[in-house]
Amino acid sequence: MGTSIKDLCDQIIRLSGLDLQPIYQETDNKADIRASCADITKAKNILQFVPKTNLKVDLKDIVTSMISTPVKINHLFILILVSS
Repeated sequence: MGTSIKDLCDQIIRLSGLDLQPIYQETDNKADIRASCADITKAKNILQFVPKTNLKVDLKDIVTSMISTPVKINHLFILILVSS
């Protein structure tokens, strides 16, 4: 099972401890991806890829690091925008 962009965004918001709600907007851009989900199953099967890190642990480290910086809100906001 992969990780959707929505799942990633939800995890980041939860880890930040902030009371945020994602804003979803419809767009007419033909290049937009309607559904996206990261799945490494094929890489595991074909290349015997084994991740050396854990997404949940790494996200927690990233969010914690951003929150501890003076420009924490701007960084977190940008990260959430990219993830949504």
